[in-house]
Amino acid sequence: MTHYLKLALLFCTLFISSLSLAADKWSIGFNEPFISGYMKSKGHWCTECPTNTYQADAALINGRILDLASQRHVGAFREIIPLAALRPNSTTNHYEDVIDIISIYSNYNLKLTLTFGLPIPSWMSPNGSAWTPMPTSDQEWATLKNSLALEMGNLVQALWNSPRVNRTWMTTHLFVEGFNEFDSLQNTSGSTANSSPTRAADLQNGIQWYLNLYGTSVQTLMPSVVGVYAGYGSGVADPQAQYISDYYQLYGTGLPNAHIYVRNDFEFQGYGDLLNKLRTRVLAIDQILPSTLKGKLVIGETGAADRVPPNCTAQSPGGSLAIAQRDSYYAAVGFDSEINSRVEMILFWRLMNLPANQLPSCEAYFGVVHDDNSGYKAVGLNLFNYLGN
Repeated sequence: MTHYLKLALLFCTLFISSLSLAADKWSIGFNEPFISGYMKSKGHWCTECPTNTYQADAALINGRILDLASQRHVGAFREIIPLAALRPNSTTNHYEDVIDIISIYSNYNLKLTLTFGLPIPSWMSPNGSAWTPMPTSDQEWATLKNSLALEMGNLVQALWNSPRVNRTWMTTHLFVEGFNEFDSLQNTSGSTANSSPTRAADLQNGIQWYLNLYGTSVQTLMPSVVGVYAGYGSGVADPQAQYISDYYQLYGTGLPNAHIYVRNDFEFQGYGDLLNKLRTRVLAIDQILPSTLKGKLVIGETGAADRVPPNCTAQSPGGSLAIAQRDSYYAAVGFDSEINSRVEMILFWRLMNLPANQLPSCEAYFGVVHDDNSGYKAVGLNLFNYLGN
């Protein structure tokens, strides 16, 4: 029996026995586009694809996920797949790359959110744009929606039919999200005003139609909402909460799903101030949810970066903290009862640090694993200590 298999069997025993004791803690975890990094390692990438990818082979990915699951009490993950890499043309797909990595999550019985992200391949985009594909025309939207829904349905069907992915796991632990940060999708003029709650509901319900048609069974989330939708104008004080409320009034399906990044007003403020802002956002969203969905919010992305000037300062997008303050922040989020009583999952962005020469921006410092993959930063170790106790 291999070392990995022994650890895997030990973990499965620990995981099953622990679910009844601390199920909430198994729902705290990380975003990391490992599928993207694996596709890149195999040469299945695209020139316009994102540069924030940690390139890795299957052995590295398996080892890191196994360590997190068996030794660090991390039970939830999220993967974003750029559609242009998955479906470079209408006759080619890279589903087997996806199955190679998703089989790892399945083998270890971990929660996984799976979603599509930009860029969209030009053959699928009504206007030919990879990064600003949202059409203004309802007819063109119907064409794009059908393409997106069919592609997600086909991918889930491929997983369902793969002997390497457990169907019971898919039914209980795989969460399908229509699209990453849907409300931020722009048209060629740079506006997000057409990425409406109506279209978000239309997309997710279209995906559900294909899931039903193919006889597959998974959990679902609404397309994630980051709060930048321009369709409301200045009359709506909280566009993120309003968008989610409208989505369900328009018969959208799946669990509520928000990306919540907060930033301190002043450089000297610490993790307590950031925690208060995150708590306020969670409470605001929970208050507008239908009664059947209260307490079910998925925080699909949140977190803060290590403040490492000049690339990452207090003014950088996404929020940052002095390293000593950030070391305490993630564990404090996990421990906060006001937040945890209102959420289904918390997924921090992101797992792997990236070398600054690969991504010279604040995003390079959001990870909890050192960029040389040598081990965990203190922000991760403190969170793991909370999760394991």
